[in-house]
Amino acid sequence: MHIVLLCGGSGKRLWPLSNEIRSKLFLEVLPAPGGGYECMLSRVLRQLESAGLLNSTLLVTHSDQAALASAYAGNRAAVLAEPHKRGTFTATVLAALALEEREEPEDGLMCVVPADTYADDRFWQLLGQLPKVLETSGADIALLGTEPTQVSSQFGYIVPEARENERAADYKKVARFAEKPSPEEAARLINEGALWNCGVFVFRRRSLGEYIQRAGLPLHAQELLEQYEKLPVRSFDQEVVERSRQIAVVRYAGEWQDLGSWSALTAKLAEPVTGKGLISGSSPNSHIVNELPFPLHIINVPDIIAAASRDGILIAAKEEANRIKDLLGQEQQDMLFRSACPPPRPGNVETSHLFLRPGQNLTLGAGRTGSCWWLILKGAGTAGSAEGGSRPFAPGQVLRSEVHPFQLSALQDTELLEIRFSPEL
Repeated sequence: MHIVLLCGGSGKRLWPLSNEIRSKLFLEVLPAPGGGYECMLSRVLRQLESAGLLNSTLLVTHSDQAALASAYAGNRAAVLAEPHKRGTFTATVLAALALEEREEPEDGLMCVVPADTYADDRFWQLLGQLPKVLETSGADIALLGTEPTQVSSQFGYIVPEARENERAADYKKVARFAEKPSPEEAARLINEGALWNCGVFVFRRRSLGEYIQRAGLPLHAQELLEQYEKLPVRSFDQEVVERSRQIAVVRYAGEWQDLGSWSALTAKLAEPVTGKGLISGSSPNSHIVNELPFPLHIINVPDIIAAASRDGILIAAKEEANRIKDLLGQEQQDMLFRSACPPPRPGNVETSHLFLRPGQNLTLGAGRTGSCWWLILKGAGTAGSAEGGSRPFAPGQVLRSEVHPFQLSALQDTELLEIRFSPEL
C-alpha cells in the first residue's frame, strides 16, 4: 500500500507565520520528543516511520513548496509537485498516474491522508489495517473515521449503518455522509454514532479509472500536468467517495485535531511564549509566537495571539483570529519569507546587513569557529586570507571564509549580507 500525503493549504489562517511558500505544515513550533521543536510534517513523517509506512509514502505538494517538502522528507519519501492547486481529486489522480508510470502493480492500494493530520501513534498504526478491511468487507473504499469529541459544524460526518455485522468490531458499512451540518444536526448525528471524516481513504488504484474518464482527464501524468492550469478544483469526496457503492469505515478513538487555527495550534505549544517576548500581568490563555529578533510583550490582555514574522504582525483575540483569512482576501500576498530548506535552529545562525566605506576592512580573526558567507550586493574590493592571498569581488558574488583569519577590504562603498553559522551563537 502506498501512502499519499496531500500537502495543501493556502497559508492564510496562520498568517503571518504561514504563507504560500511555507504553509502550516512547515512551522517548527510543536514540541518534539526529547526536547526542541518540530513541524507538523516532521511529526507525521516520524509517526509514519514508526508505523513502518514511510518507505512507501509519496508527498504531493504545490511546486512552490516542493523544495521545502523534499528537504524534510530527504531520501525517506518521494515528492510529487503540482503546478497549480486543483483539489484533492486531481492531486490523487496525479499521484495514481505517477505510481502507474513507475510500474507499480495496477491493483495496488493507495491510502490518501491529509499531511496536516495531528493524531496519536495509534491513528497511523490503524492505516496498516485498512487493506485487510477493504478485502474483508468487499468495499470499494475504506475510510478512517474518528470519534467526535464535541459538537462541531466544522467537519464532515460519516454515518455508519445501524445494522451490526459479524465483524462490527473491525468496521461498519457507511450509510451516508453529512457535510458540515448545523450544530443541532451534528448533535443528533453524534448520538446516532456518526464519526468525523478524517479525509483518509484507502482504495485500489485501478478503481480510479472510471472516475478519471468521467472527469475527462488524461491517463498519463505528463498530459495531466500540461492541462493542470485549466482544470477546475475537484474534491475527492464529491468525485469518488460519494459516488461509490460500497464503503466501509473503521472507527478510531483517540486524539485527532485540525491545527488550522491559532486557537488549536497554541493549545499544543509547550510554552506560552515561542521566540522573543514576555507575557505578564493577568493574561491567561494568551500566546506569543515570534520569529522576529525584536521582543513582543503582552500585559494584562487575556485570550489573544501575538504572532510576528517577516511577513507581518498579527494581534487578535483567538476566537476571532480566523478572520485574517477573509481580510487577506483572495489576492496573492507579498511574501518576505521564502525557504527551500528547514530553517536553522535558533542560536546557530546570524544574518547581518553591513556597509563598508572605501578603505574599511571586515576581518574574521584567528581562532573563530563555524563558517561565514558574504553576499555582495554592491561595491567592489578584495577578499582573502594571508595564506591564500586576496582576490577581487564584485556585486552578485558569494564569498565564503575557508580559513581564519579572513578579510574583506572595500575599494568602493560596499553593501553586503553576512551569514554566520556557529555553535557559539
